[in-house]
Amino acid sequence: MPGQKVVTDRQEDYVQRIADGWTASEIAAKFGAKPASVKATLGRARLRLGVPACADTVLVAAACMFDAIWISAPSAQRVDVPERLRYLLDPVSAGVQALEIAGDRSVPYLAVVADHQRLRRLMQARTQAHLVARLWQDELAPTASGRARRTPGGSA
Repeated sequence: MPGQKVVTDRQEDYVQRIADGWTASEIAAKFGAKPASVKATLGRARLRLGVPACADTVLVAAACMFDAIWISAPSAQRVDVPERLRYLLDPVSAGVQALEIAGDRSVPYLAVVADHQRLRRLMQARTQAHLVARLWQDELAPTASGRARRTPGGSA
């Protein structure tokens, strides 16, 4: 499907803002819409991307995988993720929530939450969804390396 859009322009705008750490209320204010309208549009984007009703982290991960939003080039100053936080890179970049990571890895939930907070601070991410996008941006998501990059309003 190269060259074919997966989501509408408005859906792309909203998902892009979620990936950049915006809240639904901030998006609504920016576009002159109601927060409920923003949430409905994000819901339709989820359907187009084939993800069920889910957290914004999963939506952003799917959008990155499907190249439905643009991810800017990695920053010049690369983030060095400490070894003790690397177990989070794969599941977090896929949008997996802390409770599921804890269960899958047999790690105490509160330890996963604390490590997730550390990773979020390290990546300078405003929200959990922003963290997912930052991992893709800095090519720390397992499938992000070597991926063609879209530019705003264009293609790779």
